[in-house]
Amino acid sequence: MEATGAAKAPATELLEFAAILLTEPGESPLALHSLFRPQLTLPAWRLRAAGRVAEDFAAAPPLSTWRERITEALAGRTLIARSAADLKAFLARDISPALARAQTLDLE
Repeated sequence: MEATGAAKAPATELLEFAAILLTEPGESPLALHSLFRPQLTLPAWRLRAAGRVAEDFAAAPPLSTWRERITEALAGRTLIARSAADLKAFLARDISPALARAQTLDLE
């Protein structure tokens, strides 16, 4: 996940989401990834920090088109991430309040 700032800041936007979804033994994992077009223009320093250029986000879909897909994909799963509490805060605020109840495993 990449965002324009901290989850606690109300103006922060999600810029990118990626997940590897583990499946049943013997099945290939599923990948879920997208950039999201921000509502505000990103300053040059923010683009550099994300390793992106403005054109990457200009062609990206808005976050609203991915909410249902992400919610369904993560339903009932344990979220394993560095800074899992921050990830869960973003997901609950920007994707679905139901994700606030997700179990997490923090890698920090």
